Amino acid sequence: KFEKVGDKEMLLNTYVEIAHSYSDKMEYDKAYKILLKALKISEDNNILQGMINVNNGIGMVLKKSGKFKDALAYFKKALDLEKSKENSNPRIISNILSNIGYDFYLMEEYDKALEYFIASQKEYSNPKDYYRQMTNNNYLAIVYSAKGNHKQALKYYRNALEYAKKSNLDYLIAAALQNIGQELEYLHRYKESIEITKKSLEITKKNNLKDWQKEEYHTLYLCYDSLDNKDSALYYFKLYHDLNDSLKIEETNLKVTELQAKYQTEKKDKQIQLLAKDNEIKAVKLKRRSTIMYAVIGFALLGLIFSLIFFKLLRQRHKARELIKQQEAELKLTENLRNYYKLSNMLPLIVFFVNENKQIKYINDFGLKLFRISKEKIENGVDIFDTVFPVNKDNFQEDILKAFDNQKVFEKQYQFNIEGKKYYFVGFLSPNIENNEVTGILGVMIDITRIKEMQKEIEITAINTENKERKRFSADLHDGLGPLLSSIKLFISGLESASEDEKQEIINYVKNLIDDSIKSVRIISNNILPVSLTEKGLIEAINSFSQKLKLSKGIDISIEKLNIDDFHCDNDTKAILFRVLQELINNTIKHAEASKINIKFEKDKRKFKIVYSDNGKGFDFKKIINSDSAGLGLKNILNRIDTLGGKISFSSEKDKGLEVVIVLEI
Repeated sequence: KFEKVGDKEMLLNTYVEIAHSYSDKMEYDKAYKILLKALKISEDNNILQGMINVNNGIGMVLKKSGKFKDALAYFKKALDLEKSKENSNPRIISNILSNIGYDFYLMEEYDKALEYFIASQKEYSNPKDYYRQMTNNNYLAIVYSAKGNHKQALKYYRNALEYAKKSNLDYLIAAALQNIGQELEYLHRYKESIEITKKSLEITKKNNLKDWQKEEYHTLYLCYDSLDNKDSALYYFKLYHDLNDSLKIEETNLKVTELQAKYQTEKKDKQIQLLAKDNEIKAVKLKRRSTIMYAVIGFALLGLIFSLIFFKLLRQRHKARELIKQQEAELKLTENLRNYYKLSNMLPLIVFFVNENKQIKYINDFGLKLFRISKEKIENGVDIFDTVFPVNKDNFQEDILKAFDNQKVFEKQYQFNIEGKKYYFVGFLSPNIENNEVTGILGVMIDITRIKEMQKEIEITAINTENKERKRFSADLHDGLGPLLSSIKLFISGLESASEDEKQEIINYVKNLIDDSIKSVRIISNNILPVSLTEKGLIEAINSFSQKLKLSKGIDISIEKLNIDDFHCDNDTKAILFRVLQELINNTIKHAEASKINIKFEKDKRKFKIVYSDNGKGFDFKKIINSDSAGLGLKNILNRIDTLGGKISFSSEKDKGLEVVIVLEI
């Protein structure tokens, strides 16, 4: 019609619309031929905008049909024509630059693609054109992703998401979220990828976008599999394959429907033609017979094609199910081993596996850290005797060989020298048996170094305490009882030469000396373990000890009792608490320059508490306790309270005195 009336622009537009229709049906050859006609009309009639649109359209059709280099020539021609206009449109130039960039992207010339996409973004950057801004960012993102720069790709996909949200279109938001989820998976940020992809999945489910759902299921499967969450991985793997099969069947049904519709259309066209030719009866009959024959053949072919596709899909589904079963079996097979490894990494002891070649093939995180071994070194296989070298190497080798001889080794002590420091371990070795053969050793080693060190400290403290008590006991005998006995001996020696009056005086004086000696013995024995401690209890014993010190040392010692008359416990506990308080008092007198000491005893239903304080000059507790040359008395106090299962805390600052809190569970 437009050809007859000579309306070239309308004819041009009609050809372009027809070409678009063919392109949508993926009939690119027909679209190309129609667009060539349109191009000739625009060139013959010098319709500049038509030439630009048609050249760009031809480029799009050629690109879709895979002829990327040919498409490039038409895109560039459209770009040159648009730029030649006096009032060129930046948005059209930006679109053509994007088309060129995408063409280079499809040819895998990513640097060229990036150049044109960036140029497109610079040419037209209207922030209110949300769709265009989102498209520009998407183009840049896909190129950076293809180049392996996933961080940069993620940045542009996030920009695209912001513009998609402003557009308020669900399908654009879902696309942006899906792309971000995939990039996060590439970057191994699996938890973030799962969170983003599930948001996208909500939108695609709501809008029934099944093709997109399939991609999201696949991303979730990859993330959960990488996180070693096999249950969730298997769940999304099944969803992915089921939906993939469903989409393939729908695609097949659609193709069959299209073929049937096409056939019906052709059949109707033929019937119209036959009815229009009444004068050609024979031809009509022949055509009808031919049409019937074609119909039978067509339906047969359609049935055959459908059957082949259907059976192919069935085979693919069967293979998928077999694959799922195989993966489930593998998951079950390795589940126990994975759980064993996970558990071992939670334990504060060394867990390792030695293979039949005497190589360490696994050691948990605690062991790697202690022995300073890298995971990469373990994966390559390391001889256990080259890596772990005990002082008693012969015994260790012998026990390893015993385990390989199917004998279990329990509670064997080993001493290791690691970077110049001695470590002590208790080891357990058990053979790993598969098919009645020893294939390796599962070993566990418990670090008892600190226990050994504490035992040594306790032994040293006990020896030092014993020596200290001996020295004090010796001094008391020497300074107190010794002179009295020497005086008694001296006076008795003088009895032989003394007169009767003098003898009686000497005897009376010796009696007084003997009384003083008995008192001295009582004092010495009372210092070792006061009689009042067992007879009257802890609080009274401390009170008695304090009163004597008040007289001799001139220090004010006060005793307070809160909800308590005395602490009823066994004699050993009383003795330990008495010695601790005695040590604290002696330390205050010797070092603190204090004038007052306060000892408070408290008790409730579950706890017994002692608060000791003085107003002395104070000290740095941490410095003293960590000193090699000092702090023995404090360490002794700590060890004694620890043996009772109690808790003790020290609080002291310079010129602010000392406070010690002792708490025992009743």
